[in-house]
Amino acid sequence: VGQVLRDSGIEARCLVLELTESVAMENPTAATTLLMQLRALGVRISLDDFGTGHSSLAYLRQLPVDALKVDQSFVRGIEANDDMTGIFGIVTNTAQQLGLSVVAEGIENEDQLALIHSLRCELGQGYLLSRPVDRETASRILKTGLPSREKRASDNRPATLRLGRADEERSGVMTHLSTARGLSIAAAVLTVMVAIGFASR
Repeated sequence: VGQVLRDSGIEARCLVLELTESVAMENPTAATTLLMQLRALGVRISLDDFGTGHSSLAYLRQLPVDALKVDQSFVRGIEANDDMTGIFGIVTNTAQQLGLSVVAEGIENEDQLALIHSLRCELGQGYLLSRPVDRETASRILKTGLPSREKRASDNRPATLRLGRADEERSGVMTHLSTARGLSIAAAVLTVMVAIGFASR
């Protein structure tokens, strides 16, 4: 990863590596060591699909991560389930107390969006907010800003957003890099995953 950053000229803070909770839990010691090395480079780490593995909220204190992405299974049907609302609120509050950003995955309707925002979760992604976009579309969005949510719904546009009023939304769109850079970073990320996998055996 360090070599890729040097070759590509990308600032380390602009690279966010996502690690699924299940991979991190295969060998927590190896994962923690490797993630600390990546953080030392200045790379940011996001724990993806939180809630689908075997980690606990207490374990989050030990993992050197910057953001927690709450799995869509906690969002699906949340507007009609008080228990799920309570669980989501606890996860969000605990993560924020640990200094982590929280992203709600899989937001698909306005009721879910309003409820998640009321629980003080400021970042979200899902088809209500956007479909995945290609590099050209992402570049255009970063230059011109996001269209209204109504327009996005009609033409299937962009990705992770700050939750709030439409005029306050900011893009957190993850862009594809140029092909060479993208392949280099993909190879580096694969190396990280393999290293964790081998260390767990």
